[in-house]
Amino acid sequence: MQEYPEFIASFSQLGSSSLLSEDLVVSLNKFVCLLYGDKNSTNVDECRYTLFKSGKCSDDALPPNCDSLLKHIQRANLQAAAWYRCLSPHLRLPPAAGNGWKLSDAGKLEVLWMTRPSAPDSLLEYVQCNCKKGCKTSRCSCLKSGLRCTDICGCDDCQNSQRADPNESDEEDSCESSDTSDHDDDSDDDFLVE
Repeated sequence: MQEYPEFIASFSQLGSSSLLSEDLVVSLNKFVCLLYGDKNSTNVDECRYTLFKSGKCSDDALPPNCDSLLKHIQRANLQAAAWYRCLSPHLRLPPAAGNGWKLSDAGKLEVLWMTRPSAPDSLLEYVQCNCKKGCKTSRCSCLKSGLRCTDICGCDDCQNSQRADPNESDEEDSCESSDTSDHDDDSDDDFLVE
């Protein structure tokens, strides 16, 4: 915060309205990227991809995705609104459900972590290869799985990323592989205090 004082204004906006401005969400995305040491990314999805591709972070050390961060910002905004108005005798706040929370089937409030998958299916069940001879045969773990090679593969002279049919193979290849395995109801009303 001392190095980037512009974020003080962003954090001071939390709790002032039930509707999160796009500028606030963009600013908080950039702040989280900086927390993870990424000075170039402007949103956490970019930051996640950059860190994942670099291999410097394990899956559990990556920043949240944009959807998950938005839910956290909504919860922080609701909490800040309650604290901001704590001396008022009657608080009128929007319901927690829809602001980063959800009602369970039993009627209890639960954290709504995200509403979309944490990553594309191709990354959730990714296979990566380290082929040395072009990823042309079924010895390539990506090709064998019916997948195209991605940026995380360490293959040389890859022919699988441009092939029309990744299941075709013609010759043997030496390859080392490692397989690894709602809708928010945003209220347009500002927080009201009676």
